[in-house]
Amino acid sequence: MNILKNLKALKPIDINQCKKISDVVSAMSQTAIGARMLGENTLTLVNWLKKGKKPIVIIDDLPENLYFQNLVQKIGKVMSGKDYIQNGFFKEKNPVIAIGYLLNQTRKILFKKDPNNIIFINNLNLAPPWVKDGYFKSFLNANPQIVLPVIYGVLEEKIFNRKFSFKKLLNTWLQIGGEGKNVAMGFEVLLKMIKDKNCKVVMTLSGIMTMAKMSSLIAYMIEKGWVNILASTGALIGHGLVEGVDLKHYKYDPKFSDVLLAKQKLNRITDTIEPEKNLDHIEKLIHNVLTKEFKNGGITSPSEIIFLIGKYLFEKYPSKISILTSAYKKNVPIFIPAFYDSELGNDVIIYNLIQKQKNLPNLIVDQEKDELKLIDLVVSSKRLGIFSIGGGVPRNNMQNVAPLIEIINFRTNLKLKEVKYSYGCRIAPDEVYLGHLSGCTYSEGVSWRKMDPKGKFAEIKSDATLILPFYVWGLKEILVG
Repeated sequence: MNILKNLKALKPIDINQCKKISDVVSAMSQTAIGARMLGENTLTLVNWLKKGKKPIVIIDDLPENLYFQNLVQKIGKVMSGKDYIQNGFFKEKNPVIAIGYLLNQTRKILFKKDPNNIIFINNLNLAPPWVKDGYFKSFLNANPQIVLPVIYGVLEEKIFNRKFSFKKLLNTWLQIGGEGKNVAMGFEVLLKMIKDKNCKVVMTLSGIMTMAKMSSLIAYMIEKGWVNILASTGALIGHGLVEGVDLKHYKYDPKFSDVLLAKQKLNRITDTIEPEKNLDHIEKLIHNVLTKEFKNGGITSPSEIIFLIGKYLFEKYPSKISILTSAYKKNVPIFIPAFYDSELGNDVIIYNLIQKQKNLPNLIVDQEKDELKLIDLVVSSKRLGIFSIGGGVPRNNMQNVAPLIEIINFRTNLKLKEVKYSYGCRIAPDEVYLGHLSGCTYSEGVSWRKMDPKGKFAEIKSDATLILPFYVWGLKEILVG
């Protein structure tokens, strides 16, 4: 059996086609991880309501926030798990939405329900038993304070025929409080740094954002001039390069085991599939670019290689959306501080091995060239803002430039201009007490002289695929019209 013929292709979000919040959510249903969970489960709820099936909303720990309570009452009949069991509602066929924390007794009953007749919404690792590695049916791993305003907005449009603008979504996040308020504040900080004409905006990326079909949103931000410097993992850029040459990624189907996927060279990344033939195609592309641009070998840097690949895409695939193409057109440098930890690095190694076999000169990739280039960009800035998706090396490398300049001045006589970040917005689900970079706070960055203590900063604990589509939609509504 050819597994690939049985898999559904994923689709990037075309923000230009998203006029309403329901358009955004519908587009998210064809992406991956959190975005798809939100999209698919919201559409399920809409279908229930259109068929006259009003769900029961079960919350064992109902927040005191009255706005939250009012919101869930508009979605369905609200009750505790205890009332649901003791009053015999569990014997009825009404669909159920289980929100947040659930008592053990509630869980035992709800975990036995038909997966087609229930939706779980929480970020507390309370997933139903049918949720498996790469398979997230009827489960939305998200803070309810973040996603309930979105779900309500879609119902306003699809069920009650009332427009729900981004401004209304922003206000709903503010009123629901908690992490919803943090999302709203994060957008305000992002908007301020973009509107500040004296601010260079640095965007850092980690995770599977391109496999999750978020690359079109990032490309859109670059095209609109909202991102001036980009830092990323090599893997994220490599998978985005696949899209740029019109190749596909696919939705994982758990009926095919990882052993079967391995036999057909179908590489799984969470709930997505990257066929190995895509990467073979990319290797040939990179080989051709390097052969053309570096006939006599030489010394280059990751950002120079990426720029040349972007140029190739712009010339050969001008109609295809790609982060690299947009970055090339807008002259936005892309830094990959862990270049060899990726398919891109693998391809350069293979290129050099082939060169050696042919007794031709090698290409040397010098990371230091990029660090010096970054310093030049920073010291020429009046102000800096950073918008981070996830953490890891890209975030650290971009933030590290401030203390790097400080110690250059302290240990040498160069006297470079020292610039701290004036704005910061970070979207990552990591908790600070886990002790790794992805969860470290901007306050911690102040202690390293990376962040201006008088600056504006916001931190959102969430899967970024749940947030970025709405941020870009909001920026488009406010700044583009």
